[in-house]
Amino acid sequence: MTVRRTGLRFELLLFLLAAAFFALGYARPGGGPGPFEPGPRAAGVLRVLTWNVGQSDGSLAADDVMHVATVIRQLEPDLCFLQEVANTRQIQKLLRDLGPEWTHSSKRERGGSQLAVLARGGWLVSFHVPAARAVAHGVRLRTSNGRTVSAIGLHADTFSSRKRNEQIGSAVEFLSRRHPDTAKIVAGDLNLDLDLDKRRDLFSDDSYLDVETYNFVADRLVDTAQGRGSTAEPDRRLDYIFASPAHFEVVAAGPVAGQRRGAMDHDPVVADLRFR
Repeated sequence: MTVRRTGLRFELLLFLLAAAFFALGYARPGGGPGPFEPGPRAAGVLRVLTWNVGQSDGSLAADDVMHVATVIRQLEPDLCFLQEVANTRQIQKLLRDLGPEWTHSSKRERGGSQLAVLARGGWLVSFHVPAARAVAHGVRLRTSNGRTVSAIGLHADTFSSRKRNEQIGSAVEFLSRRHPDTAKIVAGDLNLDLDLDKRRDLFSDDSYLDVETYNFVADRLVDTAQGRGSTAEPDRRLDYIFASPAHFEVVAAGPVAGQRRGAMDHDPVVADLRFR
């Protein structure tokens, strides 16, 4: 019994040491991408933003459209994914506030609000994502410097892990199959929160299936803002930007706090991606 306890203590010590080394390595300066900080980006970098702009009790309030446009101008993304825009009139107002260099593609999501993809410069062509049609919007972006990006904006189901699994999995699989050779991005409110050790009213009926869903995506695409903190109330990480590692190097990524207004309950998440 004493030997067994000693062995268990030794194994526990090794586990704790391994976890400490992992944490130190993850935070080591120069050991990976840094947190996103607003400001000019380096040459050859694509800046991507995702933001669920809706209120906690519904879609984007009319009085907050100008605020969203102001934040987008300040953060200067090249490609912007928005969830829970109330209607196409709000999208048109955003475009007027942002300026003539912006274009967009959008579709109606469940509940009647809009999934919108905005691009600064270049052009957008939309495509359907059949198995996840109600929650996903696909676009091909041709950037001003001639690069092509295939991307899907997502707003996955809030309460059902099974539905999230089907929606997110089919979208990622479709993108990989139909656009195998182009740079790929999947971004949006995935409603996945993997901090199973914390009890914060997780809106999940099967947390372990959510982990499997995340792992399916992470096996194919890199989670650009991993380890950068929560993105939504109350202290939950729900919003993601995934990118194909064969085509992008992650320079910096993370949520940008302090941009919510009124009853908004999500932060924008931004990633600077350098084309390889």
